[in-house]
Amino acid sequence: MTTADTDQQKPLKRKNELRRFRLQRLEDESGVSGTGYVAEGVQFSDGTCVLHWDSVTTCTAIYHSHVELIHIHGHEGKTVIEWVDPEFPEDEAETAKPKKKKRGPAKKPLDKN
Repeated sequence: MTTADTDQQKPLKRKNELRRFRLQRLEDESGVSGTGYVAEGVQFSDGTCVLHWDSVTTCTAIYHSHVELIHIHGHEGKTVIEWVDPEFPEDEAETAKPKKKKRGPAKKPLDKN
């Protein structure tokens, strides 16, 4: 799964779970990090991301979201997030709620005349 277009931020729906990702550089615009997998990271249940660069001079940074991270490091699609873990399923509490039945149109009372 590759996320090149990150118009929407979707915080994870489950708490206390992590979602791993890799940052893949398709084209090295700056000539510094090269191409391929250049960093690895994790997204926390509130959407916060931590990114750790895989280089001689390592660096670890924190971002409010994967949208913010890719806005800074995406270089207009030349770098993308590849998710290692799939999206979490819907929150169990949400799926356990009974669904409301749809009702048809109200019936008119019979005219007794």
